[in-house]
Amino acid sequence: MTSLSKNVKPHFISNPIDLLETKATIIMDGRVYVDCYEQFAETLFQSTESGVYRPWDTTPLFTPHEELYTHKDTHEYFPEITEPVMRDIGSVMKARRRGIPMALNVRSTVGERIDWRDAVNQQVNVYNKHGRLLLKKTQSRHNIKLLFNPGPEIFALRFLVDLVELLVFEATCWGDPLQVKSKMMSYVNNNVDFDNLIKHAVEMQAAFFQQIVDYVKQDPWAIYKVNSLGSSIMVEKSCDYRHFKCNEALLEQLQIEDPHSNVLETFSPGQMRAPQVRYEDLEGLYCKLFEKTGHRVDSIPQLFELLAATKNNQQMTSQVLLVFEDYLSVANNKSSLASELVGKLTSRNFINQVLSKQNGISSSDFNVGAGIYIL
Repeated sequence: MTSLSKNVKPHFISNPIDLLETKATIIMDGRVYVDCYEQFAETLFQSTESGVYRPWDTTPLFTPHEELYTHKDTHEYFPEITEPVMRDIGSVMKARRRGIPMALNVRSTVGERIDWRDAVNQQVNVYNKHGRLLLKKTQSRHNIKLLFNPGPEIFALRFLVDLVELLVFEATCWGDPLQVKSKMMSYVNNNVDFDNLIKHAVEMQAAFFQQIVDYVKQDPWAIYKVNSLGSSIMVEKSCDYRHFKCNEALLEQLQIEDPHSNVLETFSPGQMRAPQVRYEDLEGLYCKLFEKTGHRVDSIPQLFELLAATKNNQQMTSQVLLVFEDYLSVANNKSSLASELVGKLTSRNFINQVLSKQNGISSSDFNVGAGIYIL
């Protein structure tokens, strides 16, 4: 078998993020269809959870019964928010020996508890009990236009976006429509005939959807991403799927053949951009990494910094990899993009070698097979 590491130069391999850059976009006005779905929302969609919502979300930002905290400092992730504030134990013991009563605890939590009404009405930072920043003090509550206990009509736009994505996937040579159907069925009413709903929706808006399908069929091997801008639907086209998968396979093969080299380091600084993974999709991973390593991580760039800082520390790297493995094994992980990102940060070969070392089984080199990409 020919060695890729000897015969393929790094400049033949592209940065995966660059391949997914948008090359063409079509934009369709979906307002009339969103309005139609909103009229029948009570019948079509499931009830929503009580709480405060942002206009573009279908899950609450927070609920009335949720523990909320505020603090003057602004951090995307602030896990210490619920920890007690304590004096230095040496100072406390010294004071007590002198007969001065002094409590060890200054207050019960770093953050101050806040009522949900104050969280909505006051210009303050708002955190949940896990330390996730929900609202910033610089965000105008008036401009955000928060929704309170909205009805199922909030699913109308999401239904249109998902329906377009379903038809796009069906029109490509590589897409998996079943994934989209599963996502849609999570919020469509259980007593609604799902297949019949899709059939009638497509028939009623045939001209709208046909333009999108015709566009996709012109290049059925391209990768498409469906987004919304207001009530407009955007279908963004990037590279050829086969090119992307081939590039991905070359990267993986080079990592196997020469695990100590990092092909991604050959890309120019500033070219690497983190995928658009939502914070909440990685919140559990960030919490676990802080618990296991003591490093606070609240963004993807900080995650990469942690990997760079610990890659030469066998024990720390082992802890990080086990956290990744645990995250990927969670069955109810809802974000395929987040799972894909974490999966690409490590390789099965590397994890197996880490585990074999922990079990006392000898292996050649701890870093052999390392699939951690330091971006």
